[in-house]
Amino acid sequence: MKENPMKRILFQLGLLSLLALASLPLQAAEVITVTLDKAKVLRLDRPASVIILAKPEIADVVLETSRFLFMIGKMPGETSLTILDANRNEILAATLAVLPEDERHITISRSCRSAGGGNCPPEETLNCVNGRCSAVIQTGSDGKTGGAGAGAPN
Repeated sequence: MKENPMKRILFQLGLLSLLALASLPLQAAEVITVTLDKAKVLRLDRPASVIILAKPEIADVVLETSRFLFMIGKMPGETSLTILDANRNEILAATLAVLPEDERHITISRSCRSAGGGNCPPEETLNCVNGRCSAVIQTGSDGKTGGAGAGAPN
């Protein structure tokens, strides 16, 4: 059976096109997380002139200087944040997510089966933001903190 040279050329061109697309960097939408009733500072590379916040009831964004702004979470939720320079060029387009402090916590329950179990805490609470987690200092008389997942089966 004879192979069609035109089919082969089209296949190779299609493959090259896919390889070229695969090498382009993916631009994921940036998510800026702000804790409810707390301020977060954002420093810009270029001077800002315009701030567009789709749902101003979720957060306040205050331009302190042209390169320095504060974001304060007013109520839980998400909104789009767009910052433009004086020529109306986009400096930043991001999702601004306001989260209550306890919704960033998860609790991990373990079954400690090692001999003695001395180095295995049966429960640990972590604070997770933007893919990074750190241990929460335990408070209260029972040694537990509240939060999303506290007491829930894992």
